Amino acid sequence: MVHLKKNITLFKGLLIAISLVIGPGIFGVAGLTLDGDNVRNSAMGWFVTITCMMPMIYIFSQLGLKFSSSDGICLYIQKAAGKWGAFVVAVLLLGTLIFSVPALCYIGGAYLAQIFELSSPYVTLLSFAILSFVTGLNLLGVRFICLPSLFSLLGVFAVLSLIITANAPCLVEGMNIFWSGFATVHELDFFEVRKVAMTLIFAFIGWESLSFGLEEFRNPQKTIPRVYWISFLCVAALYLAIALSVIGAHSLGYEVRNVSGLLSLVMGSPVAPIVSGLIILIIAANVSSWIFAFSRLVFASARKGILPQSLTKLSSSGVPTFSILVLFVGCSAVIAVSALLKLSASYFILMTGQNFMLLYIFCTLAYARTESDWKRWPITILAVSSCGFFLSGFTWLLFYPALLILLGSWIYGMSEKRRKRDLEVQSGTEYIRDRVGKIAKKISQDKTPEFSIGFGEGDRSNSKWQ
Repeated sequence: MVHLKKNITLFKGLLIAISLVIGPGIFGVAGLTLDGDNVRNSAMGWFVTITCMMPMIYIFSQLGLKFSSSDGICLYIQKAAGKWGAFVVAVLLLGTLIFSVPALCYIGGAYLAQIFELSSPYVTLLSFAILSFVTGLNLLGVRFICLPSLFSLLGVFAVLSLIITANAPCLVEGMNIFWSGFATVHELDFFEVRKVAMTLIFAFIGWESLSFGLEEFRNPQKTIPRVYWISFLCVAALYLAIALSVIGAHSLGYEVRNVSGLLSLVMGSPVAPIVSGLIILIIAANVSSWIFAFSRLVFASARKGILPQSLTKLSSSGVPTFSILVLFVGCSAVIAVSALLKLSASYFILMTGQNFMLLYIFCTLAYARTESDWKRWPITILAVSSCGFFLSGFTWLLFYPALLILLGSWIYGMSEKRRKRDLEVQSGTEYIRDRVGKIAKKISQDKTPEFSIGFGEGDRSNSKWQ
């Protein structure tokens, strides 16, 4: 079996984990949660989402400690539900990520278009350019992924500082709205808060995808839980800071209700070009990290026989080149089709969020099946309740993951039929080989004809059969 090299330290793991999550969560989704009239609902939506993610972070860290493999959450589910679960989850993930990565590219393209004052048709070209760039980085290896991730992490803090400095009244207003939401919780609209949370869950997707890179972690017993919790605390703090600034800006009359609305907070100011460049860098690093995790999923799926074995081939530096190139072709096709059909990125965002909630439930069940201490029950109840809260708001979109689950079940069934057929052929071959061996052995034990000729005096009595 082909194994990946252990090249990821704690520092590199934090860079990849944070970059897997940060990007659209800050710069794309924040403005989309402000459709309602009551901005306190939006503020509470952020708080609820962060709180609901905590039991899942704990579950991911515990499962990652037990099963640090490039099979990732597919292995988690296999431990809980058997081989069928691994096939279903792999197909569900592949069918989800093939849309989520183009959605990230679209958000980056929208920002670039606004920065350079380009019309909507250019967003598709810019999205494709971002996808091409990050694919090239992944083909070069892990160290080239970590480099933009490092700049991305520094860029987040720089953008945060610049936005807060330029819009201090917005942050103060956002904090007042946030605290007033707790004081008047009885006035909040539950359905509106849930709607906000349903959109925001897309911003918190990424930690489960880190599981596909855990096989490459050094000293996993210490590194894995630290990476999960440190990255979660960093992301939560950054998200709240930006979210409160956007909420405050909206309350003060700024137009921030779109995927590139964050630029409205700095447009016209001297720091606008710097912020714009940093935002693009952050989104590119985020997409690059997703390509990293996605390619490891394709690699692991091929290694299990779900996808063609050719996708397990590695370059001399240990990079799953074929997997990355297949992803590039698939994501490019989705970008092109969505442009032709004029599909909104919000559909991809909602669809991605609901699919990952189903995956989180699978992971929670795997955690409950593989743990034995008393803590598994309260953690499981909290996690299932959190996922149920999000899923209760989705309706017809749930047909898509249902179809993916059926497809995964069908692929598993075909794989089992092929395996049984191979076993039958193998057993038949072994039977024939065994019978031939027995016959050959019996023949060798029987007397065989041996003809010898004696010379001398023409005596023919020495000529005999034995």
